[in-house]
Parts: sequence; C-alpha cells; structure tokens
Amino acid sequence: MSENHKNGGTIMDNYPLVVADLDGTLLTDEKKVSKENLIAINKYREKGGMFTIATGRSQKTVLPLLRILNIDMPMILLNGGELFDPKKGVIYSNYVDETIFEQVIDLFIDSDFGIMTFYKDKIFIPDFKPAHELYLEKQRDVKLEQLEEIKKFNKVNKILLVGNVKKARDMLLSLEQKIKKDINFVQT
Repeated sequence: MSENHKNGGTIMDNYPLVVADLDGTLLTDEKKVSKENLIAINKYREKGGMFTIATGRSQKTVLPLLRILNIDMPMILLNGGELFDPKKGVIYSNYVDETIFEQVIDLFIDSDFGIMTFYKDKIFIPDFKPAHELYLEKQRDVKLEQLEEIKKFNKVNKILLVGNVKKARDMLLSLEQKIKKDINFVQT
C-alpha cells in the first residue's frame, strides 16, 4: 500500500476502514489467508487503519479466522443478518420477514433446490437433497440439522437456496410480483 493516495493524502485519509469479504476474496481456494494478505493487513493496521470482515458465514465458521486476522471490532455475518463483536458477542440481529420466509419455503420446498435456513450458528434443512452436497463441498466445517416442519422455526437470519441460479432468480422475481414485496436476494 502506498503512503500517498488520491488527492495527495495518505491511505488513512481516504480509507480509515477496510471491510473485506472472505470466500472468493480474502481467502485462498483452500480457505486460508495468504501470507501476502496478512502482511498487507498488518501494515495497514500499523499505519492506523481498521480492518474487519463482511461475510455470509456464521460466527462458528469465522472464529478460527478471527485469531489469524486479529479482528477486534464488529464484523458483518450471515450476509448482514448479524453484527458480531468478538468481545461482546452478537450486537445486532436482523431476521427474514415471516411472510417472505413462508412464501419462499412454500415456493421451493417441493423443488430440487437445497433449502437451508440460518439462525445464528445453526443451519436447518427440511430434507437432504443432492444440491446440499454442493454447499458441503465448499463449507466442510458446517453441520446441517434436519427439521421436517421447517416453517415452524421461522426466525432466521437468511435463507440459502442451492441449485440453478437463473431458475431461483426467476422464481424469486415472480414471487416478488405476486406478494408485492421486495425480496433481498444475492447470488453467491
């Protein structure tokens, strides 16, 4: 990182805080922090910068990385479903609207999509489908708990659908029009 940056200021003047994603950004394909990234983060901090993460992961799956990255400030987890402070624990939780939750589950329950609902460090599925294997290949350190009546536990931070992205997007856009509510969805 260069001392001088845009408009003649230092990097601290322009970027006092850096927030990085993990998978596909900060981490290698082996889910590790590269030596080069760790050196850059430490140099940035030495110059007064603050560093944290924003990820779709839960507390449990980021804890090993907290020690490596030495994160001591709040971080965004579960795609914005939770704000977690390493010293204080959860300081904010956001849950999926119950109406949207029920509609999404109803729409995908009989499909070939793997449905996963997240609540803090727990991941619930209504039934195990081949699509879940895709997720488990990437995230080997998670456990799925089966809840046959998944709609009974509707307090979730996020819903993850594993399957054909275009088909899921089309189905969700159609659902938005039907229920006349915006559904915040992203592709990962």
